[in-house]
Amino acid sequence: MFNRHDFIRNTSMTAALAAAGQLPLWAATENGDCYVAQGFAKFLKTYVPPKTATGGNVDYTLIDMTKEYGQLRVARMGAGAVSCVYSIQPGSSCEARFELNGDLLAGVRSWKLTSTTDPVSQSMEGLNVYTETGEVRNGQAVVKVGEICTSQFALAAPLMPDWLLPLAVTMLPAQADGYDFCLLREGTYFLSGQRLCYDGIVKIPVKGGQMLELKNYLHVGEGTLPTNYLVDGNGATLIVTHGITAQVLGGEAMPTPKKIVTKPKEKGDPNLVRMWVEGNRKKQKEGSFVKMFKTQTGKVVITVRQPDGTEANIPHKILTAGDLAYLESIQAHIR
Repeated sequence: MFNRHDFIRNTSMTAALAAAGQLPLWAATENGDCYVAQGFAKFLKTYVPPKTATGGNVDYTLIDMTKEYGQLRVARMGAGAVSCVYSIQPGSSCEARFELNGDLLAGVRSWKLTSTTDPVSQSMEGLNVYTETGEVRNGQAVVKVGEICTSQFALAAPLMPDWLLPLAVTMLPAQADGYDFCLLREGTYFLSGQRLCYDGIVKIPVKGGQMLELKNYLHVGEGTLPTNYLVDGNGATLIVTHGITAQVLGGEAMPTPKKIVTKPKEKGDPNLVRMWVEGNRKKQKEGSFVKMFKTQTGKVVITVRQPDGTEANIPHKILTAGDLAYLESIQAHIR
């Protein structure tokens, strides 16, 4: 049977993958068959995995090849809902609640997501929280801010948030034909043509020289790097590797996620406004735009063109002179 790992190791593709920075996903090592976690071998040698099954509640530490940079907490809320808290250092987080279509593998039917950054001044508290809702209806995912529709996406398969995939993979049988879905990445981006399938047993060295044998489930699809979900004998997803980043299930060496707090900056600092503008610019879809302007009273108004061509205004509270000066300086670049 054709084996992609042997093919990668024994052809000139290895050099091309190394040049592209993707070799750590497939490289072999002397300490076990851990091609899926090569870039994190040093970190994993200090890791002691949980000894018991985690049930429906999991805490992951987010790492890159050199450091920890955040946390992901996923918790089941009864049979039909899952909540998530995704925190990135320093000072930003997303809280989400997903309502399911019954079984988790059937995908989500609705969600609410609130993004928060630590306020840098009292005058900017109106811009440090962003809330949107979504629902699946008539084969489409529809996203709204308040009553304003900001994006729509046609679905050809169940909609699955990436934050829920560590739970979803544990429901797939080994040797399964595969699970096809549409991906909701980080609560914001929709990607079609995704597939999750069993990819064999791998061995990962951890603290004390212990060698873990884990089931590997591989996620591939349009617009995303190959992602490996490593599941232990208790049915828990211990490690998720995605390019140069990974999620590691909390064990002896992993702290419980905690709230990240940063010191407020001086009033009038436009950094948060800049973050809000950049964040919404990334959310823009084809056929929509976001622009800002100020009224004579100094109030900032955000205009959104909806997918149906109509426009709506979202008022925000009065900002400081420094904030408004920054908005004026970028006015021509917001569309």
